[in-house]
Amino acid sequence: MELEPTAGSNITRAEIKKVAQEKLSGRYGEWFKTIFLWLIAQWVVNLIFRIAFIKYISQGTSYWFASIFGPAYSSYEYYNYGYSYSPFAHFFWFLIMLLAIVAMFLIASLATATFQWCAIHTLRGNQADGLKIFAYFIKAQKNRVLKANVLIAIYTFFWTLLLVIPGIVKAASYAMTN
Repeated sequence: MELEPTAGSNITRAEIKKVAQEKLSGRYGEWFKTIFLWLIAQWVVNLIFRIAFIKYISQGTSYWFASIFGPAYSSYEYYNYGYSYSPFAHFFWFLIMLLAIVAMFLIASLATATFQWCAIHTLRGNQADGLKIFAYFIKAQKNRVLKANVLIAIYTFFWTLLLVIPGIVKAASYAMTN
């Protein structure tokens, strides 16, 4: 009994590279738009996190100085640049920091899936529009893609805690989920 040869098994690496270059030529603008929008989203959330972190630390620092130096610090109240301790403001900026971290995590999780689907669309000859793919993930998939990528990120993080090698192995094993 002989096995029939599979189609494409006799293609060389140079031929595969040539076909890939033909499919990608002239399509870099689509990818640039997707990557640019992802960078802007990450930058905005990172900026919100930094502002919240600075406000959180400044609220805590003012309270820390007042608790250590007591009356000596309170005589210099005028020179504290307007920072005063407010438990509500302290908690508010802490909450904003946590929400920004969650937003960064979600953007990174969805970016992985979006970039992979953009690559698939490019190889199939379709337009790789990251916004349309992102909207498809949110509307049509009913957050299945988001849930899958969040779980992948969490599991990979925990596997990486064991040592780096198990994290790499699991990242490779979860790579085809999208």
